[in-house]
Amino acid sequence: MTKIDVQELLKGMRPLKDESGNIIVQSINNMQIVCLTTDDEYNIDKFANPLSVSVDTRRGYGHLTVHNEENKPAITLPQAAYLTKQRVQDHAMTKAGYVPSSNARDFDDSCCVESSQAGQISKNDSTLKRTILPYYLKETALSVVGKDDMGKLWNSIGSFNSSISAGTRQHIADYYDKHDKKLEQFIAHFEKPKRCIGTIVLVDGEIVAIDKFPSFTYADQVWDTLIRDCYGSIAITQEIKNVDKDKKFTQFADQNKKKTGESTSDYLRKILGKTKKSIEGDVRERIEDIFEVEFTKKLDNSKDGYKSEVIESEGYIGQVISESGYNHLVSIVKRSAFDAKRLRKASEMKKKARSQDRFSL
Repeated sequence: MTKIDVQELLKGMRPLKDESGNIIVQSINNMQIVCLTTDDEYNIDKFANPLSVSVDTRRGYGHLTVHNEENKPAITLPQAAYLTKQRVQDHAMTKAGYVPSSNARDFDDSCCVESSQAGQISKNDSTLKRTILPYYLKETALSVVGKDDMGKLWNSIGSFNSSISAGTRQHIADYYDKHDKKLEQFIAHFEKPKRCIGTIVLVDGEIVAIDKFPSFTYADQVWDTLIRDCYGSIAITQEIKNVDKDKKFTQFADQNKKKTGESTSDYLRKILGKTKKSIEGDVRERIEDIFEVEFTKKLDNSKDGYKSEVIESEGYIGQVISESGYNHLVSIVKRSAFDAKRLRKASEMKKKARSQDRFSL
């Protein structure tokens, strides 16, 4: 199998930095988000708004048809979900999908996301909500790409809903309905920066997700949906588990007492600066660690010169959509059972190995 690493997958990309050259890290509790940017030549703004497509399920449950009526091709959001207020079966994609301009495409490895609801989505449904599955369902969805089974996510949906106090039904809409206000509060913590083309998400100092999109415009169009509906589920889960908030600021305050004559504002600014510098350093190290990860690529499909591949490693799973070797979309999530500290130890040993001189007399 062909192998590829993160540096190749994200070729041409880099983290957004401040005027001092530090990586900009946005944080809430134990979660951080780093935004990616690139040069103008790699800002490929030729795709339709992924939230403008319409869908239908007239061919049967788990068989989603995506309609793109714009005069440019579309790439759907990874694990896009299509929910309706009509009494019909909501559906979701297990992956991202390419759809030619002014055309439609069938995705037969899609899935039903309500275990006890009948009815087919109509292409002209005015109540259709275009969103994305929560983070904790992305791994399962990617693991069943290519599998024709309408209920393949039901058990995972039920377990997820139970874990976040959203009931025991296997209906993904229950998650959005239960936590709508919290999700809105969550996204308010994050600023949508200019020239953003993707994100790296960390929890407890470990990378849990990477997304790279085709253009600044695409990232701008999907920002609210991605951050609120997908990654907001992480914050909600951590809150329910009563996970302690990050204590770096308090630790630095304990280690650096206020000096005689130092104003409170200057002291707090100093501690905040030390905290940000520490977080930035940790994030930089984790990004360097993931450079060591190698993925195998498995072809999902190929159409009109666009190739979709599922990528896997011991600790991560994802997808890349490329054209002539250029990666338009990359989406990666950490496997829930993977201990990222193992990656760190392996990275340290590889660095030691590279630093050794060759044996000689």
